[in-house]
Amino acid sequence: MLDLAGGAGIKAAMLAARGAQVTSVDLLPHKHEQARANLGRLGLQAEFLTHDLTQPVNLPPAAHVLLDAPCTGSGTLRSHPEIKLRLTPHAVAAAAALQAQMLPHAAALVAPGGTLVYSVCSVTPQEGPEVIAGFLAGHPEFEAEAVPEVEVPHVPAGDGLLTVPEGGIDGFFIARLRRRADSSIG
Repeated sequence: MLDLAGGAGIKAAMLAARGAQVTSVDLLPHKHEQARANLGRLGLQAEFLTHDLTQPVNLPPAAHVLLDAPCTGSGTLRSHPEIKLRLTPHAVAAAAALQAQMLPHAAALVAPGGTLVYSVCSVTPQEGPEVIAGFLAGHPEFEAEAVPEVEVPHVPAGDGLLTVPEGGIDGFFIARLRRRADSSIG
């Protein structure tokens, strides 16, 4: 299992606790230090790779890839009201452009028949549905799948779903993509 843009290792820890062998990739080496400490406190392990995901990654294909992409964080305004000070059309466009650069490199790591889960803690259409629509338009080897039902308020959003930021829940966009089993990597 690949955890791309892994950050402090929270998702890697959740996956490892469920028995997954996780490789976490992040741009910032100090994030790996935090992740190792977090996993270590829980008695869990993962592999770590420092890499800029706007560039191709030299890893073997995986059946499951998670890209929790950097974003504006617009879905977390409730708990981070300072975000509204930097939430501008330019910031949204820049985040969407970064995500659109990272997504094909994440997708290149998905084994035939495997899944890619894309998520952002943003509620802007540019950072969620539009990134996925643009990706799918240029990558016929992938198709969107229904996201398993979640037990929080949510609405359909393009080829994914958007959690509704209410009742203590933040807003997230999530999409699940499957690489066609008959497609080749590369």
